[in-house]
Amino acid sequence: FNYSETNQRLLDDRAVEATDAEGDAFTITEQDSTVITQVSGVGIRQAFASRKARVIPSLALGYAKYITSGVTKYLFDFNGLEGSSTSEHEREVFNSGYAAVAVRFRFTEFMGLSLSAKFIAPDFDQSAAQDNVTYSAGFSWLF
Repeated sequence: FNYSETNQRLLDDRAVEATDAEGDAFTITEQDSTVITQVSGVGIRQAFASRKARVIPSLALGYAKYITSGVTKYLFDFNGLEGSSTSEHEREVFNSGYAAVAVRFRFTEFMGLSLSAKFIAPDFDQSAAQDNVTYSAGFSWLF
């Protein structure tokens, strides 16, 4: 079982020229976005070697539910007049399946290196999995 929640802040202070509905020009001077992502899921992992082996390959399969939401605050300049506007992002919920392959190299009893790739299939669309791959590496030791 797993659960995670992340709050990511994205700040873009590049000036962008835009026009409103009446055709008047204004400048967006800053976009400050907060994206909240909640992930909960369940999975199973199978190792293909004993814990004491030097090389331990493994495979994991599972289900995850993603919930994203957030808010963006815009600062703008309209002919020398400064203002702000806030836009709330619509909450999105989608289910997905995932598969992960990993290999752990055990150097000593208490030290090792792990490499993995995780493929996520949003809404169980396996053709989208190749666009949703994360790679990770980690070094661990116990002292």
